[in-house]
Amino acid sequence: MTVALGPEPVAMASRTPESIRYIVLHHSATEEGNVEIFRREHVEVNGWADIGYHFVICNGRGGADGEVQTGRDILKTGAHAPGRNQDSVGICLVGDFTKTKPTSAQILSLYGLIKSLMRQYPITPERILGHNEVNATACPGCLDVATIRSTIAQGKFPKDYEGHWAEATIKKVLELGLIHGYPDGSFRPDQPATRAELAAALLNLYQKLKG
Repeated sequence: MTVALGPEPVAMASRTPESIRYIVLHHSATEEGNVEIFRREHVEVNGWADIGYHFVICNGRGGADGEVQTGRDILKTGAHAPGRNQDSVGICLVGDFTKTKPTSAQILSLYGLIKSLMRQYPITPERILGHNEVNATACPGCLDVATIRSTIAQGKFPKDYEGHWAEATIKKVLELGLIHGYPDGSFRPDQPATRAELAAALLNLYQKLKG
């Protein structure tokens, strides 16, 4: 069973976007899980109003590997890290990181989620914390939060096609300007292309061949 520490108030308190200044990272301490499983535990076992986390990143056992699932409303105070619940976003990666490591897909999704949150809220790299930096706990296990902070501080967000079977091909078509990524910096290698995206790629190819 996943454990989120701290008493839950009778009603979830609302907060403003400006008050969200931290991210606290957790592992579920379970081999599998997803938002609905953890929500059921937190509501039925803990007696809370909702799941304690704002986001859950699956590991392929309960949800697709790397899938980001939305939990508690982000404009509601969390119940995951006493002392930081009021001003932080709680992100839980499914897995017991005292025994295993997060998957590559989970890490890529985590960086993407953090990047998105930093664009929306006043969160800076030094305010990305592991649960054990807030409370006395082994959570989030072997998740290297210090490296995550350092990588983000240097602006080195991993690409979502890194480690993909077509990584070399994707890099080449990007270098040639035949296909472009999305405004958020992602490529989404396994997402089906729309007719509009195909048209844009064909036009890019035509212009390269013509000119």
